[in-house]
Amino acid sequence: MFFTESQTIHNLYLHGVSLMEFPTDIGDLIKLESLEVRENILNCLPDRFTELESLKQLDLGDNEIEFLPESFVDLTNLEDLWLDRNRLSNLPLSMGHLLNLVSLDLTKNCLESLPEELSGLKKLDDLTASENQIEYIPNTIGCCTNLTVLKLDNNKIDMIPDSIGNCRKLQELILSENHITCLPDSICNLKSLVNLSEIEGFMLLIIIQSLNLFLL
Repeated sequence: MFFTESQTIHNLYLHGVSLMEFPTDIGDLIKLESLEVRENILNCLPDRFTELESLKQLDLGDNEIEFLPESFVDLTNLEDLWLDRNRLSNLPLSMGHLLNLVSLDLTKNCLESLPEELSGLKKLDDLTASENQIEYIPNTIGCCTNLTVLKLDNNKIDMIPDSIGNCRKLQELILSENHITCLPDSICNLKSLVNLSEIEGFMLLIIIQSLNLFLL
């Protein structure tokens, strides 16, 4: 097998090598902490992939992955996860059990919603889901109280839940190119906010009025 003599590998980089599938013995890399397989042609993960329980950084960006197995929850040490530029139409509910996850990039997929179970990601600091087909943000987003960056631009979102006001550490909130016509009053709770993208040109005055508490 390919990895038989490589069980002590901690970092593995296979960037842009036209990889179509992982070797069947990928699960033997029990000490692997960082895996980067960006810009390949992977469309699924093998059954043994979730045996990589030491993984902290996983970059699967720019592939052709259509789904993640529910067993993804077994990657309990995962801190940084890049899934951008794939073909994901939904996320496994178990994603909310990745309790050590700090950064999640879902840019340019086919997502229509974010699972309410993301509320379990108490350590999540950076959530990027730009350029999808997302129509709404779950009310449970307010449970992600450690968020400092939330990027949801270029989607189909028409409203922001009032619970966003619980994300008091938010510094960057990017909502441009959606269908949003108003912001909840709770937006004024985001005292740490330094970057709120323009939602629509005609809404800019309302946004300024909503945030005038920052000027007091």
